[in-house]
Amino acid sequence: MLNLGEKVQHIEWAPNLEGSRQFLAVTTSPLMGSEPEEQKFAAPYAPAFAPRPPSKSSIQIWEFRATPQGRIDTVFAPFLRKIICSEWGDVKTFKWCPMPRKASPEQPPERMSLGILAGIWADGALRVLDVFVQEKDIDETEYELVKFAAFTAQPPNTICTCLTWLSSTSIIAGCANGCIGVWHIPSSLTASAKTQRTSNAEPVIFTPLSPTYILNVTTCYPSRPNIMISSSMSGHIQMTDLTEMTSKATMTPAATVRASRSRVGRSVLVWHEFAQVVLTVDDNFTLIAFPIRRFFRQISFTRYKSSVACLAHSPVHPFVMAGCVGGEAISNNPLRRAYENKVPIWNQTWFTHEWRESSTKESTAVGASDSEQVMVNTSIESGEDHVTSTESRAGPAPQEISRVLEGFKCKEIKLFNTEDAFTHRENGAVYSTVYDLKTSIKSMSWNPNLHVGGWIAAGIANGLVRVEDVAS
Repeated sequence: MLNLGEKVQHIEWAPNLEGSRQFLAVTTSPLMGSEPEEQKFAAPYAPAFAPRPPSKSSIQIWEFRATPQGRIDTVFAPFLRKIICSEWGDVKTFKWCPMPRKASPEQPPERMSLGILAGIWADGALRVLDVFVQEKDIDETEYELVKFAAFTAQPPNTICTCLTWLSSTSIIAGCANGCIGVWHIPSSLTASAKTQRTSNAEPVIFTPLSPTYILNVTTCYPSRPNIMISSSMSGHIQMTDLTEMTSKATMTPAATVRASRSRVGRSVLVWHEFAQVVLTVDDNFTLIAFPIRRFFRQISFTRYKSSVACLAHSPVHPFVMAGCVGGEAISNNPLRRAYENKVPIWNQTWFTHEWRESSTKESTAVGASDSEQVMVNTSIESGEDHVTSTESRAGPAPQEISRVLEGFKCKEIKLFNTEDAFTHRENGAVYSTVYDLKTSIKSMSWNPNLHVGGWIAAGIANGLVRVEDVAS
């Protein structure tokens, strides 16, 4: 368990690493209104459509060690190996390039390449960074201030909202005005080398695909990398074929097909390679899938207890882990139901997280003086470290209490319209509970490397990050 102190915005494991050293990239952001810059900033229009003012941000690279059997090495404590600092605003999202690449002959021997990292910052720009760490073990954290990125793309009069990798040399980004852009990185780097400066990269394709805000975009990599899936605030999920796209072509309606429209926009969107389906979650907390060959039809896989904030999938196994706003982390195997519709549905809860804020009066221990400090020990099983926190009972600041529960049994889920199908129903009406922000699980990521494919990391909005080998 790691306590990063701020809301976890996004986490993702570095791919294409075969050794014992595994790296987890994490970015955090302060809660709304907690920063002076946030309080002073008053946008004349919707902040989601406007670039944010410059502010400091960072991406943390945490190192973990694996045993020869692929388990988490508990002897080696997780170490903050590197911090990538910038002044482009908060990091909204980022993605490692999943395609492997050859080592460059110009790479210094004392530096270890983690891959290419693409991210979207609060100023609305899309940037690509080449991330390196020290090859030798050092006891100090490395800090790197990035002032210029090798690749920068910022569409005019809008901001980038989501991204995905099309290939090892091309990247796709969705924008707030409903447009989709495709950039070719080598051509942009060649143009920058000729002009001797870093310029705004021009897209190969930039065309409107939706009438409104693009929420998420992904590709059907690796089996069908030419198929792009996108979702927007219009409620439509669209599948577009990029095979015939050229520098002068556009994403015409003939190359795009839409799924059935939902009442709300779906921000959770992943491609499940084993079942050959697109996974998303509807407003009834149901995990549904759109088969690639019958995109007009949807299949219900399972149902969760609250709204889903993130969905983690892996390229090395078919299990899917959902992080809910109610603090539940629930796993499911959608592969069986994708091929046989009448099989039972089972959910396995990894853990649940509860958070609340208590006043100083509530947190005072019985028999303790006002200046006494009470030690609260939280023991985490399954081979994890023990977390010890000190809570001061005399300070005027309120105390935050988090509780993590685990050890749940598998539960069979009913999808039909029965009394036990909906856990959030009362007097015949289905309701949605509003949870505190710090209870939510904001981001989750399976380790994409084969020998450690059972590792999973979950980032909670209160700043906690839980890493566990659930396959052990």
